[in-house]
Amino acid sequence: MAKLAQVLIDYSVDVKSGDRVLIQGDTPGEPLIVAAYEAVLRAGGHPPVWAELPGLDELLSRYGSEYQLRLVPEPIKLASGTDDVHIYV
Repeated sequence: MAKLAQVLIDYSVDVKSGDRVLIQGDTPGEPLIVAAYEAVLRAGGHPPVWAELPGLDELLSRYGSEYQLRLVPEPIKLASGTDDVHIYV
């Protein structure tokens, strides 16, 4: 997994020192998320992780109001568009 993450970070998205690299994914992608996180740190980037847990979307659609379904949470608004690189695993 480390080699795949290294190729992803060094060649595919070419992370440089100081880059903000948002790593997004869910539980099946955990091994690559962790490896990519390490590779970004080693490249000098800043890698916040946005984890999605199984079942949350189902709960939102089942119990959420119309307002909750339309609402984009503030942290997501802030994260969107401020990263230099966005990786979805």
